[in-house]
Amino acid sequence: MDYSKKVLMDNIYYLAKKNNITLGKLEELVGLSAGYLSRLNRDDNNSNPSIDVVSSFSKQLKVPVDILIKYDLSTLSPDDTYMLQFLTVLAGKTANNEIHWNLIPRDFFSEVMQGDYQHELFEIHMSNYYEYTSRFFDGKIMDIEGDALKVYINKTEYVCLYRVSCSTDERNIRDYYYELYLESDSTEKKIEPLCNALMGDKNSVYFEILDQLCDLAIESTKKVSLKSSVKSSLDKFINDDEVDDPPMSLSSGQVLAQIIASQNDI
Repeated sequence: MDYSKKVLMDNIYYLAKKNNITLGKLEELVGLSAGYLSRLNRDDNNSNPSIDVVSSFSKQLKVPVDILIKYDLSTLSPDDTYMLQFLTVLAGKTANNEIHWNLIPRDFFSEVMQGDYQHELFEIHMSNYYEYTSRFFDGKIMDIEGDALKVYINKTEYVCLYRVSCSTDERNIRDYYYELYLESDSTEKKIEPLCNALMGDKNSVYFEILDQLCDLAIESTKKVSLKSSVKSSLDKFINDDEVDDPPMSLSSGQVLAQIIASQNDI
């Protein structure tokens, strides 16, 4: 596992101080000898902790491993840290097939623009068309790029990932963004912006995780997702439970004979 040892150590020290845990107590909780962290953090020590040790620190500090080794948590706001944790869990559940994403076709948004359907992110502008209006850029008009991706996180609320673009200058050079929203099927139709990132921006705290999430979500849409009720019906067949013998197929001659017989009965 490739990672920055400095980022890891800085985060461990930062989180221990933030949570009022002494390094000695943290080492004890993880099952390491006293002074382990100080020895590991010396400039002349080029060794890295094992993945098991990193996982143990992650568990005690209540921060996912991916976040602990990738991001300088001291520079992030509490909301940024929380959002990264949410995205990491979302990506993990997607990768493990615990949740299933669905596509919202680009053609649907074309119909929204025509006014055939309503969508909270689309507002009417001077063109008399409904256009995608970003909640991250103070009402900036943007274009939908391809299908959107949607996954339910409870019975009525879902997360929706949009790929959008906008022109940056008169030469029509375009910037492309990921935008993630929390939306709802309830009558209030609430929509809350969660996070966004400029595609390709390595300095963005959200680009890498949103890019990974997008790839995982697209793969998820290609997989079969069966409701429990459907599985229950199929289980009866698989387990040969109360399944009647299927009707035998008739040959073409038998079918013709039945037709002639029915005509003779008339």
